[in-house]
Amino acid sequence: MQIIDMPLFPLNTVLFPDVALPLRVFEERYKLMIKRALEADSVFGVALIKSGKEVGEPAEPFTVGTTARILKVEPLEQGNMNLSCVGVRPFRIMEVLQRRPYLVGRITYFEHTLGDAEAARAMAETVRGKFRRYLNALSQTLRREPPQVDLNVEPQALSYAVATALQMDNSQKQRLLEVATAEERLRLEVDMLREETKVLRIFQVMEERDFGGRQPKRGPNA
Repeated sequence: MQIIDMPLFPLNTVLFPDVALPLRVFEERYKLMIKRALEADSVFGVALIKSGKEVGEPAEPFTVGTTARILKVEPLEQGNMNLSCVGVRPFRIMEVLQRRPYLVGRITYFEHTLGDAEAARAMAETVRGKFRRYLNALSQTLRREPPQVDLNVEPQALSYAVATALQMDNSQKQRLLEVATAEERLRLEVDMLREETKVLRIFQVMEERDFGGRQPKRGPNA
């Protein structure tokens, strides 16, 4: 088991492997962390905040996160920067070694596997169909184009893409990240998609009842 000491960036987001992550860095502690990561051509850990806030005092992260690699840096004024990053590998925090100026955790990689290949492929096909229906319902509810997601990918990548695109609470996404196999992640996503689509359909019916199927008038600042 490989054990590594890694800088941690607690965020109000759940990062999955192979998924893009844009970041704006403006706090001095994270400017230092990113500077060191760039100098060492290394990754840093992204973990969902369990308690605390992104800005200010060190936040307490969930124990499972995903490493991120920096792909592009856009320098801004006062040393701030925009980053284009991508998720790489899931990990588990064994202990927090340092809290200032930024968190450093002792981690071990948490490998995601496919699970039963045949079952994973079958679940992936079910998820594709339910996700298309979910996107259609989401588009009608929000009255805008839904996020573009490539569904013609292998089951593991599909499970990550769907988990990222789902408009649901981060605690639910964290649950998906902590699942060890694509087979089980896709199985959970089938249930989540069914429930989320049902909620969207109910919302549409309620809106049509209240507004007679017409879009409600919106003020100039809406």
